[in-house]
Amino acid sequence: MIGDYLKFVWSGLQKRKLRSWLTVIGILIGVTAVIALISLGSGMNSAINEMFESIGDDKIFVAPGGQFMGPTGEMLTSAEINEHDKELIENVRGVEQVIGLVTRQAKIIFGEQTKYASVIATPTDSDTVKLLDSISFYQVQEGRQIKNSDKFKADIGYSFSKDIFDKEVKLSDNIEVEGQMFQVVGIQKKSGSPVHDRMVRIPIDAGRELFGIQDEYSMFIVKIKDGFDPGIVADDIKKEMRDDRNLDAGKEDFSVEVTANMISGVSAILSVVQIALIGIASISIVVGGIGIMNTTYTSVTERTKEIGILKAVGARNRDIVAIFLIEAGILGLIGGALGVALGILLAKAVELVAANFGAEILKAAISPWLIIGALAFSFGVGALSGVLPALRAAKLNVVEAISHV
Repeated sequence: MIGDYLKFVWSGLQKRKLRSWLTVIGILIGVTAVIALISLGSGMNSAINEMFESIGDDKIFVAPGGQFMGPTGEMLTSAEINEHDKELIENVRGVEQVIGLVTRQAKIIFGEQTKYASVIATPTDSDTVKLLDSISFYQVQEGRQIKNSDKFKADIGYSFSKDIFDKEVKLSDNIEVEGQMFQVVGIQKKSGSPVHDRMVRIPIDAGRELFGIQDEYSMFIVKIKDGFDPGIVADDIKKEMRDDRNLDAGKEDFSVEVTANMISGVSAILSVVQIALIGIASISIVVGGIGIMNTTYTSVTERTKEIGILKAVGARNRDIVAIFLIEAGILGLIGGALGVALGILLAKAVELVAANFGAEILKAAISPWLIIGALAFSFGVGALSGVLPALRAAKLNVVEAISHV
């Protein structure tokens, strides 16, 4: 019986090839967009989670301003954190180590080319070097970490070395940062973070001199002692800084974040953006469903005589309904299958382009369940769009249908 239904449906689609393909396009566009967006969103979310998890769950980040803006601490705010705040945090119970970073955008010259990039100034004592070396953002692949005696030496990000300038920046090369020459002594591992892969890292004393900074910091990285809950320590840090600044709860001009909260915060933002974009893309699927409904209504009209003959030879109303629901569902399924294929290709293409620009954090993650769900949804949209035309076909009078011209 199902085989007969499919033969009948396929013969109808073959007779209306152009109309069928035009109908499929609406579903195809929508599914392509949804598959690409979900794949890229999921991949990016996973990459960000891995990136933050590599920092370790025993770290707390403190930055000026009411909202943490990222692992470099670079943000637009009139608030500041300084040496006094660093000493305050060091005395909080459960804190093992506090590292202060200074971040600025700077003009960098190499050869005859001038570029702008993030410059991060970090302490160079052995304890700081050990902590930074445990964070994937700052691990060195070639050469070594900058140290105490390296006032005008620098470590550079992987992409800064390979992609920023026409000529590759190598170990022992000299780069000019805001008019001061620095020798490259280390090239960091590729982290997947565009900011860290394209940065220059210099000793903090050189950074303060270069940018005219006294005791101000852009961010603190706080390491927690073993056995202490980072969330509780973060709350204690926030309370101490709030009391020191005479601020009420909720009116802080600084932010204190643990790694887990940073992950959940970024994931929440990505989810909201992804849902909004998928909602927009889904409009195409709705339009495609309306197109299928219109095509199925036209099919019912064109095949009225055939429907009458089927009824005359014993076809029941439910058989007629099934035929047109299958036809509408197949149109949706074809659009969905093509959309899945194009969506995967589009997501992978975006991933490759992003990788070429050093944004390896933008990845595509395609799961079998996403593909199965997209195909089932496409078939469902198509079948649902065919319900009203199918019911109309089933209600046709046999005699009138057969005599239809």
